[in-house]
Amino acid sequence: MKKPIDVKAIRAKEAAEVAEYMKKLKHPLKAEVEALRTVIIGTSKKLSERIKWNGPSYYYKEDLLTFSLHAKDRICLAFHHKSIISIPSPLLTGDFKDRRLMFLRDAAEVKKASKEIRRIVRELVKRMDR
Repeated sequence: MKKPIDVKAIRAKEAAEVAEYMKKLKHPLKAEVEALRTVIIGTSKKLSERIKWNGPSYYYKEDLLTFSLHAKDRICLAFHHKSIISIPSPLLTGDFKDRRLMFLRDAAEVKKASKEIRRIVRELVKRMDR
């Protein structure tokens, strides 16, 4: 008989990996990345955080969004759950068949976008529960 998956242990390990990643992160917008992480993970207790594609990534049942931190002058949030296509937002860009992007350049933009990010993430979680 297979041993049951210990979801709490997996989440704890992933959280430790994100903490270590953030400790080592050298990015001019590191404080803004931390602020966005707080906004995103605080949106729903159902979300989990891990490192994927070399950045903090969030999932619930399926992957939802990931930070892309390759550019040094902005933060890119890649919303890559298929439901994002049907969630309108003035902050989401790109005409891709399976994802939308959001770009934030400084603390003021992060603060201004926080409410909309929470709305989008809540809607994605809600759709996954249907």
